[in-house]
Amino acid sequence: MQQSEWLDYISLYGFSSVLLFQFLFIGLQWAFIRRREYIYYLSYMLGIGIFSVLKYSHLQLPWINQADVQFLECKLDLILPIFSYFLYYRFARTFLELPDRFPKYNNWIKKLEY
Repeated sequence: MQQSEWLDYISLYGFSSVLLFQFLFIGLQWAFIRRREYIYYLSYMLGIGIFSVLKYSHLQLPWINQADVQFLECKLDLILPIFSYFLYYRFARTFLELPDRFPKYNNWIKKLEY
């Protein structure tokens, strides 16, 4: 195994573990509080997680079928990041309660979102 490939594995598993921790933490918060914005953030993290696995598909991970990854990467390469950012902006607007507290900023963020 080459050093660059080793660093790729460390990067993928490090990022995935941080993402998993955040996913579980926000999922527990949602289970107790039941606010809509937590669903937006969970969906955002799921999209980023799938995107990162697709981008690291060259590592030949044993739990991933490479034919499926190539098909999904072709279809989701541009859609998944845009959808994830859309969900993040939606999360930010609802978490900060922009429509009620700051309508001017809410309109500005809506323009970025759509």
